[in-house]
Amino acid sequence: MSNLIALDLFSIVPLLFTISLAKRHILENKKNSYYIAAACMTIVILTLEIISNLILDSSGAQFIIAHKIVNVLGFALSPIVPYLFLQFVSTKVPVNKQDIRWVLPLYFNALLCVLSYWMGFVFKIDASNHYERGILFLMPTLVSLVYFCLVIFEILENRAKAARPDKMILVMIFSLPILSFTVQIAYPNLLLIWPSVSLSLLLYYIYSLEMQYDFDIQTKIKNRTAFDKEMLRNDTRKNVTLFVFDLNNLKSINDLYGHDEGDILIKSSAALLNTCFAEIGDVFRIGGDEFCAICDDLTDDDAENFLLTLKTLTDEYNNKAKNKLEMAHGYSHYDHQSGETIYEALSRADDFMYAHKAYMKATLGRRAADQ
Repeated sequence: MSNLIALDLFSIVPLLFTISLAKRHILENKKNSYYIAAACMTIVILTLEIISNLILDSSGAQFIIAHKIVNVLGFALSPIVPYLFLQFVSTKVPVNKQDIRWVLPLYFNALLCVLSYWMGFVFKIDASNHYERGILFLMPTLVSLVYFCLVIFEILENRAKAARPDKMILVMIFSLPILSFTVQIAYPNLLLIWPSVSLSLLLYYIYSLEMQYDFDIQTKIKNRTAFDKEMLRNDTRKNVTLFVFDLNNLKSINDLYGHDEGDILIKSSAALLNTCFAEIGDVFRIGGDEFCAICDDLTDDDAENFLLTLKTLTDEYNNKAKNKLEMAHGYSHYDHQSGETIYEALSRADDFMYAHKAYMKATLGRRAADQ
């Protein structure tokens, strides 16, 4: 039993460390509050498990009452951890707080655990303070497993275009609690669930920190490092369409109105590009005011239609914005069997972009002359 207590104590230490890190970055990522809540809840459950082990088989009515309360709290709180983690990993709000169906399993499980104090549905504590499983012992575990499966589904769905090694890492991280649930059901004396949850939380947080190196802090889209990785990954492997964009007049905006206004244009450009192309590919910031989208292989008609959609979004933005946003663009198709490299295709897209930029400047000059 002392070994199990030591394992729980050891599991709490890294959680405290990651909580301190998450708190430092909560202003940059408000979703860190969900991670902090999940980690704190895990620490509470590990602490309850330690208390349960310490008072197990102790004689006296007060120990029996305490043992029952500890188990009620532990079983009732356990599904909340994967529920909170679902909030953390989701790129959208996974739970409509007005929709009771998302949280109904939590309420039902909590009620069942409270009733177990008297009825022994989930657990039983006899007059000698011995612990036994109840007939519905698996209910909290099954509810937790449902939320953990939703976490895995959410991650894989959000990273549908991620490299295979990334998917495998994530599956391994979140398969660990599921495996531990299975082992503990078969071997009741092996208390592995919450140490494994603690380890999964730690590993995913480390993984999420590593992923941040691939994202541009200012625009929240992928950066040049991620772009270079994606180019190497696609070269010789698949056909793609490459779009290149360059923001016009940024220097003039910075000189006339200050860099804060220029930053607004950069962020807005990234947001518009992400809205337009996120469903078919990845958008990257590859320079100060330069962006690239690596997309699924498109026909020329499809590529032109996406550019028309981008123009519509840009016009809508400009109708409300203080400073007008203009982007020159070019695109090219890469065929991995053609003999050219993906970087040669990118250079061709870049040439088309500069030709479009020259056309835009010439058109603007003619308009000024006509006026």
